[in-house]
Amino acid sequence: MTYTSGGITRNLPDIKVNFEVQMHVDEELADTYEEVYIFSYTKLNELSTVHVEGEYDNVLKTLMPDGQRSFRDFGNSLVKKL
Repeated sequence: MTYTSGGITRNLPDIKVNFEVQMHVDEELADTYEEVYIFSYTKLNELSTVHVEGEYDNVLKTLMPDGQRSFRDFGNSLVKKL
């Protein structure tokens, strides 16, 4: 799966990010759809949770380690741009 960020709305302590998600099967594009993720931060601007809008599972705990790292790195880069 490939995630490409689109619109970003900052309303701290949350940052809302629209992603275009491309799903590949056998290296061929199988599906494309959009997902909105909410990146939540502490008062010290440290990333605390990331979840799909309307859901409550924290992907920083539920995804495989590489996925968690990607979302954590992206979330940390978002807050640095403030």
